[in-house]
Amino acid sequence: MRVLFHTFGCKANQYDTERMRQELEAWGAETTTQRSGADVFVVNTCTVTNRADAEARRFIRRLHREAPSAQIVVAGCSAALNADDYRSMDGVLGVVEGHDPVTVASLVTSSAPIQIELRSSLDRIDSEPIGGELLRARRGAARGWLKVGVTVSAPSALRGLPEGTRVRVTPVRCLQKRNSWLKCTPNL
Repeated sequence: MRVLFHTFGCKANQYDTERMRQELEAWGAETTTQRSGADVFVVNTCTVTNRADAEARRFIRRLHREAPSAQIVVAGCSAALNADDYRSMDGVLGVVEGHDPVTVASLVTSSAPIQIELRSSLDRIDSEPIGGELLRARRGAARGWLKVGVTVSAPSALRGLPEGTRVRVTPVRCLQKRNSWLKCTPNL
């Protein structure tokens, strides 16, 4: 099965698309950049503006017209807010309300995941995608990104948030010197 990805939106969406790609490859799917060779299209949507929603819907309708036998999986921010609208569209196999790479992979392929390497003991169940703990490569771009997830470990940290609260830190400015990051100023 060959899968083509199309991403609308920001760098966070680009990162999430790459995680979906990596997970699908770990499940045994082949990714392609050629629309004519794809069996499945994964469309990662954005909902920053009404225009972004409209562009995603228009793109999905065009995909279905051009390749009526191909299946379409819709994921992303717009899919989370407008799931029923996307489910009712012709050609849509499934809708992932968010960016979960495991859910995307389970919709696209019916085969069982392929274990690519053993990273933990067998006596515990892990919900981490088998595609990897970290994104190993970013295809189609020369610039990198930084996506950081922080879990508050003390009740007093980060202005009194309760322990266990998950916080997304988005970099505003990073200074680089000889391929090592010196300073990142986060926007909390």
